[in-house]
Amino acid sequence: MSPAPTLIRRRFIPDETITLHDEVLRADGEVVLTRWKTLSPVHAFDGGRSCYFLNRGFKLSRFYRDGAPFDYIYCDLIETSAAPGGYVFTDLLIDVLVYDSGFVKILDVGEVCDALDRGLIGVDTAKKAMRLLDGLLGIIYSGGFGELARMLE
Repeated sequence: MSPAPTLIRRRFIPDETITLHDEVLRADGEVVLTRWKTLSPVHAFDGGRSCYFLNRGFKLSRFYRDGAPFDYIYCDLIETSAAPGGYVFTDLLIDVLVYDSGFVKILDVGEVCDALDRGLIGVDTAKKAMRLLDGLLGIIYSGGFGELARMLE
């Protein structure tokens, strides 16, 4: 049995790179499935599960509070790159909430503009984020999201 991969999260806003201490439940080259507790106890949630889709450009997370799941799945658009013994997941700023009811909410599109204005990202990164958003919305609207979300059960 090989050791669990090292998982590193990189963000532009705020500018930070941290090693995650998630429990890796599955890592097979297509997905990395984790269970985690919050880094800081001030959050409205205390833990969750995340599934990184390594070749698809997004991570799905289900948050929990006192063992009960929130009524949505949080989707981060990410760029995945190899790191020694693991992966670096770069947050591409735009997020999508998919509620159990089917309602979809897109968040932080303005942060892409802010990051461009501040020189934190280039045009190619902004384009990548938009294309990944388009692809994720295509999966959601075509009815394929439920199959991906089951990974978090």
